[in-house]
Amino acid sequence: MLRSYTRPVIVLALAVATTNSVHAQNKPTLTPDDYGKWETLSTPTIAPSGQWIAYPIRRVNEENELRIRDLRRDTTRVVAYGSGPQFSANDRWLAWTVGMSPDERKRLEKAKDPVHTGVGLLDLQTGEERTFDEVTRFAFSADGAFLVLHGYAPSEPENKGADLRILNLGSGGFTPFGNVSEFAWSDMGSILAMALSTGADAGNGIQVYAPETGRLHSLDNSGAAYRQLAWREDAFDLAALRSDDDASEDGSAHHLIAWRGIDGTPQTLELAAGTAGIADTLEVVQHRRPVWSDDGRQLAFGLRPAEPEEEEPDSTEAEAEDEDEDEDDVELPGLEIWHTKDVRLIPQQKVSQSRDDRRTLLAVWNIDDNRVAQIGNDLMSSAQLLEGWNTGLENDAEPYAWGTMFGRRYHDVWTVDLGRGVRTKTLERVRYSWSSASGHYLLWFDGTDYWTHDLRSGTRINITQNLGATFTDTASDHPTDLLPPHGFGPGGWMENDEAVFLYDEFDIWRVSPDGSGGERVTNGTADQIIHRVVRIDRDDPWLSADEPIYLSLRGEWTEMRGYARLRSGRDAERLVYEDRLVSGLAKADSADVYVYQMGAFDDSPDLFLADGNLQSPEQITETNPFQDDY
Repeated sequence: MLRSYTRPVIVLALAVATTNSVHAQNKPTLTPDDYGKWETLSTPTIAPSGQWIAYPIRRVNEENELRIRDLRRDTTRVVAYGSGPQFSANDRWLAWTVGMSPDERKRLEKAKDPVHTGVGLLDLQTGEERTFDEVTRFAFSADGAFLVLHGYAPSEPENKGADLRILNLGSGGFTPFGNVSEFAWSDMGSILAMALSTGADAGNGIQVYAPETGRLHSLDNSGAAYRQLAWREDAFDLAALRSDDDASEDGSAHHLIAWRGIDGTPQTLELAAGTAGIADTLEVVQHRRPVWSDDGRQLAFGLRPAEPEEEEPDSTEAEAEDEDEDEDDVELPGLEIWHTKDVRLIPQQKVSQSRDDRRTLLAVWNIDDNRVAQIGNDLMSSAQLLEGWNTGLENDAEPYAWGTMFGRRYHDVWTVDLGRGVRTKTLERVRYSWSSASGHYLLWFDGTDYWTHDLRSGTRINITQNLGATFTDTASDHPTDLLPPHGFGPGGWMENDEAVFLYDEFDIWRVSPDGSGGERVTNGTADQIIHRVVRIDRDDPWLSADEPIYLSLRGEWTEMRGYARLRSGRDAERLVYEDRLVSGLAKADSADVYVYQMGAFDDSPDLFLADGNLQSPEQITETNPFQDDY
């Protein structure tokens, strides 16, 4: 019976295999030349209105292109070697970087000629396209009325700025400026700040220009170097760094300077040397851009230990050095001495040297009382400001060097009261810790439960011990003394820190940070589907109760993917769930237009357009249409 039952199955299997073999023989075998044309879909950029989308296509043979699709008319424009698309805020214009063919780039490199890029500009209303050569950087004004085109600086003299053109997108006219090393648009109207660098120790400075009125105002000028222009959000306040030495000296020490009310009569502010809170051994350096507090009363900046002055060699030493240079050079073997106390291996130190040289100690200047609160205490530690600018944090791993070397990282969390400048060790020897979105809490995971520390009252509480859920990733196979949490931390915070989203193996829990309780808001355990929060708008530090929260879905055993939506007072609703890789959910800034990718092992990823329900998606791209030909 067994033989008579299995025989037809075997015959059928052979027939299918034979059919597939014959079918495959009718298609050509993939060659290296064919592989060169294979396409990869890059991250798309959506216009604020959701009516346009631009997405770069990269190919193995580097014959890349930018595709610009009008979603209303179902038409696509293709631009060769385009990348980095940016839409103007008024939805009228699209600009992108214009590259060149691989052959042209190789020709220039072989001839040792510079390889420069340009900028393409498309009028989305008329379809007119323009190209501008020799542009290293471009940016639209906040109102979309002007476009800055910044050119390439000459190789000689050093520290000389480049030509800059401001294009009036309405009239098509240009306003040129020379010797511009940096620029920055204010988000309040069309006002451009420019740092000027002449390549000499004279004529440098900072100017602001209002292209709508043609008003040009000089804020500061000297022989120093000016760097790191920083506008305050929603205000006409500007900060920058000015070198202590002349521009040609290339010194490390800088001054922090700022101006309030640039749209009228500016008030000049300067952080003087010796200001209370800055040690004599520290100096302001250029490696961190200043950041304004929302109210304009504080400025964050970076400090580093002052570099020692180099001593001039005496005449005897100078003569000895000259004699050494006259001798034949002898190639000596390299020597590396590794110490058991080195937290990082020598090769890693070499790779990180340039980044380490730019590390700074975070500090905050309280402008009104002219006092500095230093947050960072160790250049190798991470420091941050909490929302509200009342508290600063530093994670100090220095006491736990052994654990850092062997993958068991611990750190202490120090808090700094920015009003009083008082520094306190708040958490000791923790592995996983985070700050809340509104700056009221510290959150940490002890291997089993989550805890919070209320920075206002000092209260500490275990917020998950009574929830009956397992937040530990017990399947983690890393050799460690402390298992990580699922998702490696919280999925987000509600506004004003009312709740934090935490993960167990499959579900999301909405937990009160004050310890008053929590609830599971998804039901992934029943179907073995992993739910995780998707942060569509990463500029917003918290999740709003008035807006839907999108969740990613992944089947633990099926590997199906999709998205769900969580709305206040309702259970999570599944929107899309496919036996495909579904990823990259994005939204237009000012419209209910969503885009995501879908693909599979035998189907190249494509973009799909939908509304907030993610239902009945429309496929808007077709990458690798020739895939089935092989």
